[in-house]
Amino acid sequence: MTDQDKRLELERPQRSVEYFGLSIFVPIETEYLSTDPDGCVMAHSLEPWKEPDFYEGHELGYVAKVVVTDGFDWRKSLVKYDNEEL
Repeated sequence: MTDQDKRLELERPQRSVEYFGLSIFVPIETEYLSTDPDGCVMAHSLEPWKEPDFYEGHELGYVAKVVVTDGFDWRKSLVKYDNEEL
């Protein structure tokens, strides 16, 4: 490891979770993931609420962009994860 390699570290630790068959890295405090109609996957620290076209609230940031297929219902995209770190 060089001195340059030692200059960077993650500001927020991450973990890997399974989301509809995909392995996604999320902030460690993630308790929920949701996907909007455009395929943007959002991490949430607490349970979000439904807006007209997406889940809103307690956002930690977008963690992935996925291809949504016909028949995708964003209302069924909310998944809860246990978080032993909290």
